Amino acid sequence: MRNIFFILFLLIGFSSKAQLYQKDEKFHVGMKAGLGPTILFGDELKNAKTKISFQGGVFFKHRLGQSLHFQSEALASYKGGKFDNGVGSYERVSLLYLDFPQYLQIDVSNKTNKHIVF
Repeated sequence: MRNIFFILFLLIGFSSKAQLYQKDEKFHVGMKAGLGPTILFGDELKNAKTKISFQGGVFFKHRLGQSLHFQSEALASYKGGKFDNGVGSYERVSLLYLDFPQYLQIDVSNKTNKHIVF
């Protein structure tokens, strides 16, 4: 378990540095990954408990100008919950979500790496 957290820590550090363009690069491709809590509520879902889920995907960032960028992503995430509905009932629901967000990014300051995203 400790090895998994160490690997995730390394990936987070490298991904934050990898999202910056190299000199004269027109596009950049990278990965996104993370863990997060999810829970489902409803009339038929008694005693809902939080479930840890995984999110991950890839992104493609294209430089359109000196301070204008377009980013397209393909993301997958598992969401759901655990329940205690009694004997003979389901105890877990897992849902797979696919998202394809598109972003337009304008750099406000190149020195501080601040930008506006639409």
